[in-house]
Amino acid sequence: MDLIVGIEINKESEEELKKNLSNLKQKSVVINFFDRVEEYVRSARPSVVVMAYEPNEKPFTNYIRKLKQDQSTRDIPVIAMLSKKDPNFPITYKRLGFTDFLVKPIQVKELESKINEALHQNKSQKVSSKHIEVQRSFNRTAIVFNSSLARYVLPEIKNVLTAPVLKAISGDKICVDLRNVPNMVPEEVVILERLLQLFGAKRIGIVAGKYMGLIISNSNLQEKADLFMSMEEFDEFAKKKE
Repeated sequence: MDLIVGIEINKESEEELKKNLSNLKQKSVVINFFDRVEEYVRSARPSVVVMAYEPNEKPFTNYIRKLKQDQSTRDIPVIAMLSKKDPNFPITYKRLGFTDFLVKPIQVKELESKINEALHQNKSQKVSSKHIEVQRSFNRTAIVFNSSLARYVLPEIKNVLTAPVLKAISGDKICVDLRNVPNMVPEEVVILERLLQLFGAKRIGIVAGKYMGLIISNSNLQEKADLFMSMEEFDEFAKKKE
């Protein structure tokens, strides 16, 4: 299921946004802008971010800039919520890194329409991307799944993780990154277990992001692999094992 992360600046606004997002079919979480927001968005890898934005206040501009410069979050669509109309924003919002924008008070139908359009555009752009990517550096290998495990990853995996590739990375600290997988379902956890058999007895990491709960509740993978919310957590773990 798609995850929508809302970012607000005070308690009252948080509650209002929670109420609006609760009317949508997507799963949603609302967090405070000043409460470890960067770390949360990197870890959760949401489908869309809806964030409060004040054009004349630097912290907001700095955050959207960081979000779009970070390789792990730059492709996430971000919808700005302005407290009032700004005559320049319709001209500058795309250059700043936003996908779209709304002006408060937020109307649920407009919010739903903007989110659905952002989801559609983002998924269309990902169709042409690689289903599986192998990223290797400094004796660490990340195997990134970008598509449905059942439809794309499973049929392609043996063409990517060939015997020579598996041999070459056998001495590395290895993780499987699931954060780009769209709408992972419980049935695909079984496929994930099958894929891990390619590594034999080697214990690898799984960067699960928003799928952590799904994996824990539908498998015993935590007994066979190390689970992490973010790549930063995996990196810290790998450092300790060196």
